[in-house]
Amino acid sequence: MAKKKRVKQHKVWRERKQRRDQQRRRSSLTHLQPTSLAARAVASSRSASSGGGGGGGDGCGSGRLWVTNYTSRQSILVVGDGDFSFSRGLVQHRGSGRLLVLTAYDSRAVTLAKYQVAERILGELEKADASVFFGVDATRLDRTLPRSEDNRIKLRKGSMAAAFDRIVFNFPHTGKQRVHLNRNLLRNFFASAKPWLKQGGEIHVTLKERLPYTGWNVEEQATLNDLQLKVKLDFDPDEFPGYHHHTTDPTAVKFELDRHCLKTFVFVEKQ
Repeated sequence: MAKKKRVKQHKVWRERKQRRDQQRRRSSLTHLQPTSLAARAVASSRSASSGGGGGGGDGCGSGRLWVTNYTSRQSILVVGDGDFSFSRGLVQHRGSGRLLVLTAYDSRAVTLAKYQVAERILGELEKADASVFFGVDATRLDRTLPRSEDNRIKLRKGSMAAAFDRIVFNFPHTGKQRVHLNRNLLRNFFASAKPWLKQGGEIHVTLKERLPYTGWNVEEQATLNDLQLKVKLDFDPDEFPGYHHHTTDPTAVKFELDRHCLKTFVFVEKQ
């Protein structure tokens, strides 16, 4: 039975990879058109925030142009991953756990007690040579992200990292439906993450583009930390096999992944 299950999972993964490859080939063809990626991204953002789109309203934009993509050459820090299912999907998405630093806010004991799948997933991440840390506060990385005296993080296989190409925070939430608290969370996260970016690096924040999340003003919180929006991408959970969103607070309102509303905001340092 276990062998059949593995064969089935491999088939599903292969089919998803084929769809991704097809999508990337289609995207590469659009580069022949005169309109730039940045211009099309801005146009997409504008259309999503007007007439029937997400913006500040309760609907979501249609139209899918770009999907979040990560590569095995990028050093990536993931914060706030509850059961590490996104992290496991990220390993499969990029084909390697190398250069990944995957973190949870909870301690290891709390994570294992809270999520039944966590122990198995953590074992898979270890085999993939990903680096996993617990008790990491995304708003206080300078104090909670383990590092050496020279501000480097020890990765598996003996390598070290002083900064990252990508810092990823999916669906940040305080657990309370209070706008000002979630604005503070985003603002403090940006302030905490910015010093850990490599030159030319990006901070990725994924949110639903509908109320109440649009009321958190994610772009404004980034601007207050001298960051600017580079592009807004569609977020497809299927790009990260096995990913299931879980709220870290068991008493919180259940979070539904509405695929048409999921956007990854990509921020870079202001030039």
